[in-house]
Amino acid sequence: MQSFFKNSKKSVRYSTDFLKHPSYNDRISTIVCIYTNTTTIGCNSRKIHAERGFIVEVQNTKAEQAASRDVSTLRLTVNGRPYVFRTGTDFEPQHTLAHLLREKLGLLGTKISCDTGECGACTVLLNGKATLSCLTLALTCDGAEVTTIEGLGKDDVLVRAFAEQCEPGYGTAMQCGICTPGFIMSAKGLLLENPDPTEEEVRHALSGNLCRCGTYPAVLRAVLRAARLMKEEGGAVQ
Repeated sequence: MQSFFKNSKKSVRYSTDFLKHPSYNDRISTIVCIYTNTTTIGCNSRKIHAERGFIVEVQNTKAEQAASRDVSTLRLTVNGRPYVFRTGTDFEPQHTLAHLLREKLGLLGTKISCDTGECGACTVLLNGKATLSCLTLALTCDGAEVTTIEGLGKDDVLVRAFAEQCEPGYGTAMQCGICTPGFIMSAKGLLLENPDPTEEEVRHALSGNLCRCGTYPAVLRAVLRAARLMKEEGGAVQ
């Protein structure tokens, strides 16, 4: 399969064979290219390191099929509560999931920082998978279950581990806090799939999340501690 990176000046052919790798199977999503004001279907830009301003086109995806059909309503379950939104009244077809969560439901824990999928601050769980909500068209999520940082209780193992992290030599896992929800939701997605990750697996899962305060060592320790707490308490990540 081939895709094209396009802008007004050039078109470059780029192999998408990497999509066959298991770790990328769930990475196909919708991209709203703010530079060209064009909605298209593609892959997570932080995974393929696309040059900003390019549009990534990947054919025959579920997202493409959903975006192309006439959808008058959108049904979502967010943090356990069902919602029905009307297209054109409650939201517009070009709106992303991040926009819907923040502007319509007031769930401001989902941050929009870069709005191009580069920082990971907008990460939520979509049907249990860590997903960049700023790159996901709301219309493609019909019938899905979404979990945001607000959907995690204060006793959640990851929330506790991040809040309590102060291991000497590593510092705290939270400073300004802008990136924290994205880190926690990315880690949640990891632990749902792999409750006993190695240090390298944690690093890989969080590789798309950026922290301007430089809390990376502490975040790593917090996620590993959360995994240990799960074992000790004999529970699973909910």
